[in-house]
Amino acid sequence: MEHPPGLSSHNGHTIHARGDRLTIVDCGPIIIPVPERTRVGVTRRGDHFESLTLRMDSGTHISLTVYAVPRTGGYGNVVRRANHEVARSVGDIVDRVGPWGIETVATVPDGSSVVCIAIEGDRWILRAVAATQPGRELIDTLLLRKILSWSAVRRGDHPHPAGAVIPVQLPSGWASG
Repeated sequence: MEHPPGLSSHNGHTIHARGDRLTIVDCGPIIIPVPERTRVGVTRRGDHFESLTLRMDSGTHISLTVYAVPRTGGYGNVVRRANHEVARSVGDIVDRVGPWGIETVATVPDGSSVVCIAIEGDRWILRAVAATQPGRELIDTLLLRKILSWSAVRRGDHPHPAGAVIPVQLPSGWASG
């Protein structure tokens, strides 16, 4: 989906981070900065939007999903195992330590990569999966970390079963594509 025509700042805030212009987009449970020249979309499941997708002009594709977890936490390991399964299905995997813990990276024979990061908060987990183009894994991982570091999660007070996806919402004026 393209940004709505005529809007330069979708929720009234634009930030500059290390030379990049990022527009703040409020999608309900997640507020994210969107880099210039990025298409924002959603993944639909049934009657709700499950994940946000960012498609960069470089060809990188990022998926962001928020999951509900109990107050006691402990679901980070479940998501990390799921990240391993996703990564293992596409190539050789390597775990490395990132700003929020373990990041799982899979490299495909053509040089492209899949980077999986899970951030556990208070009663939520934000899962980010980036599919990069050949030779761009490091650059795109740094961009993904920048996006995540400027993001915020609003879980809300509604009860959700442990492990359930917290549906995202499109900002006012956007249509599903």
